[in-house]
Amino acid sequence: KLLLKNIVLTILTLGIYRFWAKTWLRRYFWNNVTIEKEPFEYTGQPKELFMGFLIALAVLVPFGIFDNYSASLVGSYPNLQIPYSIAFYSALYLLIQFAFYRMWRYRMTRTAWRGIHFGLDGTARKFVALSLFWTVITILTLGLASPWSRTALARYRINNSHFGDSYFSFYGSGKDLIFPWMIAYAIPITLIVTWGWMNFEQAAEILNA
Repeated sequence: KLLLKNIVLTILTLGIYRFWAKTWLRRYFWNNVTIEKEPFEYTGQPKELFMGFLIALAVLVPFGIFDNYSASLVGSYPNLQIPYSIAFYSALYLLIQFAFYRMWRYRMTRTAWRGIHFGLDGTARKFVALSLFWTVITILTLGLASPWSRTALARYRINNSHFGDSYFSFYGSGKDLIFPWMIAYAIPITLIVTWGWMNFEQAAEILNA
């Protein structure tokens, strides 16, 4: 019933109601998660999500305008197109990581249990710097460092999370994920190599014919 109500009101308000819809959904889910028969509580307000949306627009709209203007200038210099694309999408990726940490902090600080709030210390800037470091390492290792990257980012986020004055701890290691990751890593490579070999065989047959 709540979902149907949210859909109808979101459509009638041309999307504006979605901030209220998201808040009511979170409260419903939070209130139905219990520990020792005590439910969680979501204390976030729709106006906070709406203000966050306006702030995101204030950042992304100039960002998009700058990209359109810069792309038209760089278009006259083919040698600069690839470096510009790398720089632009790298900046966009880091901006998303910054927003992700802020989003996690918002959800933590708006969650309570038995009247005690959760929280998140650390800074979004440090998280972005850590994400940038591990992204570079992952690229240089052709993705093999991804398990260590994931655990490093999770460790920073979780170790800075707390319930009241009690902090969470994360003890995961990249080596614990390397075996399943190698399986997942090998599947697409195997498919690509197989596809390439099959097409090579077909091309050779055509040339020999």
